[in-house]
Amino acid sequence: MKDKIELYCELSHKLAMDHLIERFCFELEANRVLFNENDINKKINILQTMIENSSNELTKLEIKQEEFEEQSSEIVRLEEEQEILGSQLKELKEKNDAIELVKETIEKAYEKLKENINPEFNKKLSENISKITNGKYNNILFNDEQGLTLFIFAF
Repeated sequence: MKDKIELYCELSHKLAMDHLIERFCFELEANRVLFNENDINKKINILQTMIENSSNELTKLEIKQEEFEEQSSEIVRLEEEQEILGSQLKELKEKNDAIELVKETIEKAYEKLKENINPEFNKKLSENISKITNGKYNNILFNDEQGLTLFIFAF
């Protein structure tokens, strides 16, 4: 916004200078008889300097306008990119939520499986190990925390 205000002020200044030059030229033409050649040359030099200054100011303003247009297009591009990234983020969050739901479902199913299968698994494993070791190891337990545990029961 500041750039627009500066641009407006500079353009207004240039227009005022142009108007001043036009008015001066008109007065000069109207009063040509009243000035001597030396005065007219001085006024012409002043006017040429004012024109050069105005031309330089105009060039500076044009450069600023180009910079402003480049910045504006960059802002538009960044806003579009932000919108795309926002959409991608939303999609990723939705996928993450779905994955979390699947993960929770699998964990619950695993817990139920352990509750239903582990006791029977431990019983069958104990029987087989007892046969293999001729009764030396007759009780085996398997759990997540301790892993495989062998028990020896003395007779």
